[in-house]
Amino acid sequence: MRNKKVLSSVVASALVASTMATPVMAAGGKVDVDVSTKDAVIRVEVPTAMEIAVDQFESADAGSQIYSEPFTMKNKSGVSVKVGVESVATGGAAGFVASVGAVDESTNTAGDAWMAVAAQTEADKYGVETLGELTETSPNVATFDATGKKAAQTYYLGKGTGDVEYKKIDVATNGDVGDVSYAQFYELTAVTLGSGTEQTDLETAIAASDVYIGTVGSDALTLVEKGGSHTWATGEAAYTAGTAIVEAEDTTASKSYVYAGAAAVGGEAAFRYIGRLSESKTSAWTGTDLGKISINYTIDGVTSSTFDEVNKDCVYGLYAAPTAASVTSAKSVAVTAGTAVDFEIELGEGSKAATKIASVTTSAYGDYNLLNKDKDVVYADGKLTFPAATIDYLLADSTVTWPMDVTITFAMADNTVEAVTETVTLTK
Repeated sequence: MRNKKVLSSVVASALVASTMATPVMAAGGKVDVDVSTKDAVIRVEVPTAMEIAVDQFESADAGSQIYSEPFTMKNKSGVSVKVGVESVATGGAAGFVASVGAVDESTNTAGDAWMAVAAQTEADKYGVETLGELTETSPNVATFDATGKKAAQTYYLGKGTGDVEYKKIDVATNGDVGDVSYAQFYELTAVTLGSGTEQTDLETAIAASDVYIGTVGSDALTLVEKGGSHTWATGEAAYTAGTAIVEAEDTTASKSYVYAGAAAVGGEAAFRYIGRLSESKTSAWTGTDLGKISINYTIDGVTSSTFDEVNKDCVYGLYAAPTAASVTSAKSVAVTAGTAVDFEIELGEGSKAATKIASVTTSAYGDYNLLNKDKDVVYADGKLTFPAATIDYLLADSTVTWPMDVTITFAMADNTVEAVTETVTLTK
């Protein structure tokens, strides 16, 4: 609460008298505000190189005949990010198949391979005891397709923490930023600081735009925002930055750039390559049979609300789109006296998954739950069944209007998610 200054009763009375004696005057003013842009700092650390190798005899990893180092992703951005990763195999003579089983059954003398991307489920772990337990059906595995030889996954990584750090890089060769991981680069232009007029020149620059200041010979920079202040010290240099993002491959020799990132890593994720090779190949497997693997990735900032929503369906960053509980068989069925009726049920996956069916109701009986101890309907083994006795009862009830709609309400695994309902219809 703001402090209030107490007026004496004499002064207060005088104010009241003056107010009542003076005509009411309108007061106002005007404030002009330019709309600025809050630019997000994007920086995700990824490897600049990694090893992938054919390991026919599983000398490095039991269960996988493809060895690879992990491709790690660490978000040091000022915002949460979505990372789309596509792996593409080119140049190899071997065929690619869709399953481990297809490799085992292969008769291709040139060789068939099941190759896949396996995402970590936690740091340095893949959700199994041995890599050989992973197959094309594993939730953290994406298999290279047989025609395009591509595999894709999507990751969401939470934003970095701590203060944003700014660094300067001097490029010696076009497109060569050394071992600096993925970052958004901005070209720097040196601010001219005259001898004896350094402070004045610096103040003029800061009044006009954001200025980055650092000690000559150091890559660390400090951002002084437009309109701010800084006291110049001997040995300091100042720079302004361009507004256009420059990708690493587009950096130019003899130019300097600034890049940034949060002081501490936020979300992390990683994946590696795994595979199985057919025994039908007449010669030994080598790396040339698989060719070259290109890793293409896109990084986009996402809003906090979007990240909070999708993060429910992420395991160590890997995103799997949720599927809602549903009726998967025909939703309109004609009934016959003495014959039970079944509806196939899927409980879904992820944030939209259900644990069971909570209720089965009809307009004919209001809120009465047919899924009860009397077993008017029964849910078991993925089927919702109207027993023959229930069908006969409904057919005999003159108050029932046909066709009859039935509402199935699911009990959600996440009780903060709105319950899913499905409607099926019984007809005569």
